Amino acid sequence: MSFNIPLPPGMHAENDEPSDSDPETVENHRQRRAARARKTAAERASAAAEEEKRVAQAAAEAAQERFLLFVCCADEARVEWTRAHLETLKGPRPGDAEARLGMAGELRELARQRFEASELSEAVSIWLCAVHCLDFPAAERALLPEGLAERVFGALCPVLSNLAVAMRRVGDLPGARRAADLGLELVQELPYKDSKGLRLKLRFHRALVRGERRDFQGAVEDVRHVLGLDPSHEGARCVLRNAEVARKREGGPKQQRWKGPLTAALPAKVRRGWRQLVEERWVLAAAVLVGPVLAYVAAKVLGIA
Repeated sequence: MSFNIPLPPGMHAENDEPSDSDPETVENHRQRRAARARKTAAERASAAAEEEKRVAQAAAEAAQERFLLFVCCADEARVEWTRAHLETLKGPRPGDAEARLGMAGELRELARQRFEASELSEAVSIWLCAVHCLDFPAAERALLPEGLAERVFGALCPVLSNLAVAMRRVGDLPGARRAADLGLELVQELPYKDSKGLRLKLRFHRALVRGERRDFQGAVEDVRHVLGLDPSHEGARCVLRNAEVARKREGGPKQQRWKGPLTAALPAKVRRGWRQLVEERWVLAAAVLVGPVLAYVAAKVLGIA
C-alpha cells in the first residue's frame, strides 16, 4: 500500500535514487550530490580556518603587553620612550614578578613626590613607567603563583587612578579617560571589600574627565554610580548638580554653556569632605605661588597614593 501525500505549493520531492533506466537523470543527480559535497567541504574548511585564525589571534593577544599601550592610546613611540625612561630611572625591568612589583612601588612613590612638587609631566611619565613594570601579558599572569596576580592588580589600580588625575591636569584627556577605563576594568579582579575606595575614586575621576570633554551625560552616569555606592560622597553630589545643569545648557546658546570644571560652585555650607572638592586648578596655582607645602596638601586632596 502506498500513500500519495500532496506537497505544499512550490515544493518538489527530489528522488536521490533515480531509476537506472534514466541515465540522464542519474547523471544529473550525481552532479548535484557532488556539488553539495564540495560546498559542504568548502564550508567546513572555511570554518576550520576561521577557528584556527581566532585561536592564533587569541594566543597572540594573550602574549602581548596591553596595559601601557592602551593608556598611551596605542602610541608606539610613547611606549618605547616610556621603556627607555624606565631604564634611565631604574635600569632594565626585572624578569621576576616580585622584583617588578617592588620596582613599581618605588616608581609610584617617586611619581607622587614629583606630583607634590608640581612636576606634573614628569609624574605622569614615572607613573607610566610603573604601569610598564606591572604590564604582565594574560598568558604570563595565568602562570603566576596563587595570589600574585591579585597583588599585581592591587598595585596597578592606584597607579591608574593617579594617572587619571595627573593626565587630566596636563591636558591629556584621552589618556586620562583610558587610565580610568582600564582601572575600572582591572579593579573588578579585586575583592569588593578591599577595593571599594578605588572603585569610587576611579569613577569620580572619570566623571571629571568626561565633564572636561563635555560628555556631561557620561559624567552624570559616573557620579550617580558613585552615589549609589556612597550616598554621602559630597564631591559626587556637587558634580552631579553641575553636570545636570551643564547637560541642559549644552544644547543652548554658546555663551550660556557650562564653563570650567564640574567641581566648581561648591556651596559654602558644605564642610565635610571639602578636601575632595577643592578645584584642582586652584591647587596648582597655589602650589606655584606658595611652594612645596601646599603642593603636598594638593596631592592629599586629589587622593594621590
